Amino acid sequence: MRTLWRTCCPVAANMIPGVDEHEIKAKAQATEGLAYRPGRAEIEEHHGSFAIGCYEGALTTDLPIVGDLVWLFEDPPYPSRLFVNTGGQTGPFTVRMELGERVADPPGSEWEDIAEVSISCTGPLVATAITDTAPEAWIDCAGGQYRLRISARGRAEGRRRDRECDWVDEAVEHYLIQAWPAPPTASAVVRTSAP
Repeated sequence: MRTLWRTCCPVAANMIPGVDEHEIKAKAQATEGLAYRPGRAEIEEHHGSFAIGCYEGALTTDLPIVGDLVWLFEDPPYPSRLFVNTGGQTGPFTVRMELGERVADPPGSEWEDIAEVSISCTGPLVATAITDTAPEAWIDCAGGQYRLRISARGRAEGRRRDRECDWVDEAVEHYLIQAWPAPPTASAVVRTSAP
């Protein structure tokens, strides 16, 4: 059976520093033949955002990005990255990444904020903290043009916890990053919880 959607795809251990080769092999063997590979990362951050970038390469978009969920960070000579705005400043935030061969199914009703943007990349897509660029989650994709859908829930609760200094170790904000090959089209706000 051909895999249509993959999550946190296994990659070569020497490609991603800090990734345990045995853990990758065990995960790959346990999910062999499944159309969906479960996996997620928790990102600790103190800047109210986390980043989506291209591992050891460039991520670009030639089209304006709309909405407040995601924006393009450019600071030459460093590679450009997409920043995903979180509700709280510190996290932890759970992030799941999926790669599909076709457009993703319509998002579930549990997702409160959803944006889509077209990007070009030269290799695997990774999710990282802003200040620590070690990959926390990744999509083992070839270079090319992709459509990204960024879905979020719990941002309002993250903002409330910041206001009330109600910090805990348990994640209340959750993010799903889906990618599929597609030519560039205008970015879109699919859903928003903002008033």
